[in-house]
Amino acid sequence: MGITSRILCVGLAVATLAAAGAHAETLRIESLVPAQSDEAAALHAIAVDRFEGREGPGFANLIEDRLAAASIDGQPYFTLIHSSQAYNADAILDGEARVRVSETKYTQRRNVCVEEDDKGKCLRREDRELSCRRLSLDVLPRANLRMPDGVMVWSRNFAKNRVLSYCPGYDDEPLIATAVDAAMAEAADEVRLALAPMQVWQDVRVMESRKGMPKPVSEAFRGAIQLTKRNERGACEAFAALEPEMPTHPSLVFNLGLCAEQTGDFDTAKRYYRAALADKKSDDEAQMGIRRIDRTLAAERQLSRRDDF
Repeated sequence: MGITSRILCVGLAVATLAAAGAHAETLRIESLVPAQSDEAAALHAIAVDRFEGREGPGFANLIEDRLAAASIDGQPYFTLIHSSQAYNADAILDGEARVRVSETKYTQRRNVCVEEDDKGKCLRREDRELSCRRLSLDVLPRANLRMPDGVMVWSRNFAKNRVLSYCPGYDDEPLIATAVDAAMAEAADEVRLALAPMQVWQDVRVMESRKGMPKPVSEAFRGAIQLTKRNERGACEAFAALEPEMPTHPSLVFNLGLCAEQTGDFDTAKRYYRAALADKKSDDEAQMGIRRIDRTLAAERQLSRRDDF
């Protein structure tokens, strides 16, 4: 088939393939992020046991919520077992969570209002040295994952520091509890990422540059780009039809890489992404695609190992 006939076919596909709705020029890509611990990812049932310290019970609840929500293809990743039945679990999660607060005083020069009218409008301002306070919060959560026989599977400290500064009489006193809660939630998120792989969907933008394309190819390529808004697989077929005409064009090969990744043909996707690396305008996106595939493959190895556990 010659270029004119091939491009006519692409144009026909663009004109006839349609579906309701529209979105940006992207392809929907599903990928996996591996758990940071291969050993933890192989487990099926976890018991959340006692967490020591004043903040320990709250930290344990946050972790339990996140592990309960962890899923692949809509199926819960872990079975969570009550601590009283921990002997039925593959592993037991425990730890602690404490907070240390220290205060220092300092002065700060600031232009402040020193006179207001009866409606609260400032009438006069002055530069003054204010006496201020700085609160340093050391949030110290730790989590341990052990086998029922006590062998450690995974352990990590999640030390986090938050600094809250204010000048009494001029600033609202900061809420220590709010800062601590945010740090604990962040640590609980990190526990979830450490123990179980994560399924991710993202809309990745196709490359749109047509620089260097002959006009007929450029118009067909533009039509394929527009088709991503309505029919992603139709757009991929349109990109594939253009490959014989521009087999090394960075935008086209990158988009073909996305199409291959979308269908799970990772070897082909990597080949296209590596071809796209030849152009500096697409190297960041192509590298991201390669890294995304490598992460997915690592997570799939974890899932395979888990099936054999």
